[in-house]
Amino acid sequence: MAREASSSKKGSGSAGRGRGSASSGAAQPAESLGKRALLFVPRQIGAMVRSLTGVGEYDPVYRRDGLCFVLIVLAIFFVASEWFRVQGALGVALHAAASAVLGVMSVVLPPLLVIVAVRLMRNSGKGSDNPRVVSGWVLLLWSVCSIIDAAGASDVRGFDIHVLQNTGGLLGFVLGSPLAWGLSKAFAISVFVVVALFSLLLITRSHVTDLPDKAHDIAERINRGRSASGARKGDDATEQFPNEVRLGDTTLALADGVPAHDGTDEGNRSKPAKASWLSRLFGRVRGTDEDRSLDRYAGDEAFERAASHHGQTAETALAPRTASSSGASTVPTAVPAADPQETAVLPSFLQPAGPSAPIAETSAVSPAGDAAPTTAMTPGAAAPAADPWDLDNQGAPQPQPSQPIPSGDSGETPSADPAVYHLPDLNILVKGQPHQARTPANDRVIAALTSTFGQFNVDAKVVGFLRGPSVTQYEVELGPGVKVEKVTNLQKNIAYAVASSDVRILSPIPGKSAIGIEIPNVDREIVHLGDVLRSDKAMNDPNPMLTGVGKDVEGKFVTADLTKMPHLLVAGATGSGKSSFINSMLTSIIMRATPEQVRLIMVDPKRVELSAYAGIPHLLTPIITDPKKAAQALEWVVKEMDARYSDLEFFGFRHVKDFNEAVRAGKVHAPAGSNRKVAPYPYILVVVDEMADLMMVAKNDVESSIQRITQLARAAGVHLVLATQRPSVDVVTGLIKANIPSRLAFATSSATDSRVILDTVGAETLIGQGDALFLPMGEAKPVRVQGSWVSESEIRKAVEFVRTQRKPHYREDIEQMAKEAEKAAVEPDEEIGDDMELLLQAAELVVTSQFGSTSMLQRKLRVGFAKAGRLMDLLESRGVVGPSEGSKAREVLVQPQDLPAVLAFIRGETSSLQASPASGAAGAPAASGAE
Repeated sequence: MAREASSSKKGSGSAGRGRGSASSGAAQPAESLGKRALLFVPRQIGAMVRSLTGVGEYDPVYRRDGLCFVLIVLAIFFVASEWFRVQGALGVALHAAASAVLGVMSVVLPPLLVIVAVRLMRNSGKGSDNPRVVSGWVLLLWSVCSIIDAAGASDVRGFDIHVLQNTGGLLGFVLGSPLAWGLSKAFAISVFVVVALFSLLLITRSHVTDLPDKAHDIAERINRGRSASGARKGDDATEQFPNEVRLGDTTLALADGVPAHDGTDEGNRSKPAKASWLSRLFGRVRGTDEDRSLDRYAGDEAFERAASHHGQTAETALAPRTASSSGASTVPTAVPAADPQETAVLPSFLQPAGPSAPIAETSAVSPAGDAAPTTAMTPGAAAPAADPWDLDNQGAPQPQPSQPIPSGDSGETPSADPAVYHLPDLNILVKGQPHQARTPANDRVIAALTSTFGQFNVDAKVVGFLRGPSVTQYEVELGPGVKVEKVTNLQKNIAYAVASSDVRILSPIPGKSAIGIEIPNVDREIVHLGDVLRSDKAMNDPNPMLTGVGKDVEGKFVTADLTKMPHLLVAGATGSGKSSFINSMLTSIIMRATPEQVRLIMVDPKRVELSAYAGIPHLLTPIITDPKKAAQALEWVVKEMDARYSDLEFFGFRHVKDFNEAVRAGKVHAPAGSNRKVAPYPYILVVVDEMADLMMVAKNDVESSIQRITQLARAAGVHLVLATQRPSVDVVTGLIKANIPSRLAFATSSATDSRVILDTVGAETLIGQGDALFLPMGEAKPVRVQGSWVSESEIRKAVEFVRTQRKPHYREDIEQMAKEAEKAAVEPDEEIGDDMELLLQAAELVVTSQFGSTSMLQRKLRVGFAKAGRLMDLLESRGVVGPSEGSKAREVLVQPQDLPAVLAFIRGETSSLQASPASGAAGAPAASGAE
């Protein structure tokens, strides 16, 4: 049967355009009414099968519901002819044909047809491997028929159809009997058994090299099951199985120890225990090393996209305009678009669960999106994994002691975390109105565009449009020999004709040979966050870091994977929708992620923007409002990133996603002697609502921390979202921009600000209130989107739901770093006064350049001669530079490698300036800095 969703392109003179295929990028013709009526029943059956059995690698463009419907009908026919042996003419004919081809194996034809049909319904597209799996089933059937033929029909020389009907049929006779005649029955059967095993590899989509790993995994699961059953028999389960933690009737397997990164276990890094005989026999073990290999790694994907567009394409195709006898052009008429795709079933991890939801052992989904064998709660509940930062969990499992919250909003003692954590129900988010694909305002704009082209004698026509929530993109095709500039030069005339100053022209539309004219809608729609999170793509994606962005100009939902950004820079003028996006992103995290999957650090210098999220269990520290404390929090993130990289280096993984998957699979075992527990690392998301305040107060510390995090933290699971309403070069510096490839620009006040955030103009023409240009990593041009909206009432409902389940467990070391910074700030050096930041910058310039010049400080720091001279005198008093030698530059007494010690001495963190041996050899003083 022909493919139901053809992806062939139509010519420039086609009558209309259908929906664009997301997989092939080509336009589709609109389906006729007869074809839709013919395929109505097959598509309903396919939607029912997908809702009952779940959806695999499914692309609606390549669905084959019509073919699957025919296969199911044939299966019913063969059930009647092969199982019940009906005596009707059709039944007798079908039995004669099936038995002649398959012999006695004709009885398995009905279930085989049903299996293939269900497979094709659930999986479609280039990544579904349908040809491989179906070929495996056919090859398996062929090999079984050949085995039967070689065993039962090879004794009869020649061709006898009656004998073949009772053995392997014509399919088995093709190779079975000839191979048995040429060799022997035993060797022929052995060959076909090998072919049958190979067909099983095709069906399961496995490789020969995967067999040892699969056998090893099966053996580990059997051993785990025995260990779990033994642990439930007595109260001494902890002594018998010290690597397991009991949660009710559920047992979580934990491995022993990882490096503590604090010097407490440096001497305990002994070699791990020897592998078992099963590991040595089947595992990929080298010497006494453990088998930490995974079936798939985070770096296996060749092309990654941070943003995805999905959902109903609100494209309306227009019939070609016709010329009347008077020569006037008529307004095109609309052609109905194709049917929307079937709605997929809501996955278990997003389904709502009440307080009395049963606990069952299922295959949970890892935070990175891959299924991992672990223990989870069904549905909508998740078991808390061991916290890798919990210092009380480093030894044997023991109850948590009661202790006050370090800096919580209340003085209450945090209670023990419940065994079940429920994700909020998506129904608490408001549902929006259905999307309108066409309104009378669109007809008026089409008439105005057609009239404008006619007035200026431009051979162009509007062939279709894509109506978004706030902007409609009108698709214009040019006649032969017409330059694109003839349309782009009419931008002001088009704006005059449609009575709108915010007209944006795309030449051409990416992926199409057409010009796009984006004109704001006079009847804008609100994009609700609940609709984005309830879309098929969002519900079928288990990634906890998936956030709802909004809708694009085609009416498709846009979601963004923050793990693939890997960092995001958000900018826009006041009232443009920047804070609304931050709220949508944080609400998406709360609705989809547990505290074991994602932890948050929020910086809110405005003090009121993020106050609604205070007290949620995802927070690592109370919401930070002091810019100086924010700098210390970023410094802590850098230390945590380094600690994670030490773990990845020690265990031999390149990405925290692979490390977490190996921990859940029980493949990570720390050396003996360490009492720490191996647990998956959660993602860390740092959200800064206003970066300009941070850059004003502590520019050097903030910029250096952001630079290190953005350069290195992607593989460690640390991600930044930086927002600012002043995208100037002194806030969004070149170093920050170079390491944050993903940008989201809302309406800016000038084209200069647009160039700073996007490196191109365009943001100054946005209409505000959520209208934005989204440039994720990997995209060549920004995509125009209407940001999703979530009200404060919805935010408070979601926050209250998660806040009542658990108390936040703040990190004490973050608070301790902030207190130390406050103490240092309270006791400044009286001689330095308020010039500490300038003095540190001056010391860094002088030491790194090895050039002590007052005029250089004037130029670099943009200060006057008096201030520069005073800074140089302070550096001299602290032993950084030598005395003045007239017009010559001062001698620098320390080397660049001693810069950290110099800065620490100036801040007052050390009592003396200790020079390194290299600098000492050069003649620098061993200790200086006397007042």
